[in-house]
Amino acid sequence: MRYSENINILIEEHIDTYQLYKSNDRIFGEGDPFLGLYYILEGSVKIFKNNDNQPLLLWVGEAGEFIGITSYFDNSDNYKFTATASESKCKLIYIPSDNFSESLDRIPGIKEEIIKVFCKRINFVELRINNHIQHSTRQRFINTINFIFKHLKPPQQKHSKKGTVVRYSINDLSEMVGSSKKSLSKLIKEFENENLLHFQGDRIMIHDMSKFREITAF
Repeated sequence: MRYSENINILIEEHIDTYQLYKSNDRIFGEGDPFLGLYYILEGSVKIFKNNDNQPLLLWVGEAGEFIGITSYFDNSDNYKFTATASESKCKLIYIPSDNFSESLDRIPGIKEEIIKVFCKRINFVELRINNHIQHSTRQRFINTINFIFKHLKPPQQKHSKKGTVVRYSINDLSEMVGSSKKSLSKLIKEFENENLLHFQGDRIMIHDMSKFREITAF
């Protein structure tokens, strides 16, 4: 996600606070005291929400995103999600809550921009949770693929003559769908046999997103 120059000022003011995390390192946990926000400089971060005592992967935050923003605008005393590093080299800037508030009041235009990000975040968190509750595994997988392409638009998304590729592994998707890797692999094979998508390592290619949506629509 690209922010304005005003938000870049906020990031530059806290650039010296960056911390490095390794894959699966815990950044903060759901219910931990809320102390501040994080900005992803490099790498990616998995965001989980407990659902019936089972962790549900909501999305994978990429470089250029804030995490902890929902807790901030909800005036929560605690983090509402769990965040863990998704890659071996993940670099995050930490912005204490008081510093963030001061910057929103001091730097012109960024409060409105950040609020737009917050509203979008709330919207797709609700979509993700409702998707998990209301649908079968097959439909949850379909909705998750559509969700990734429509709502998240990760910077790793690449287009070619063969289709559109994003960096999501089967393990990531099984956590997002709320299914075992074995069950999801069997389902994915069905879609691969229909030539709708293809998995290779930690990449997923959708050969034709319009066709995928048409065939998998209710």
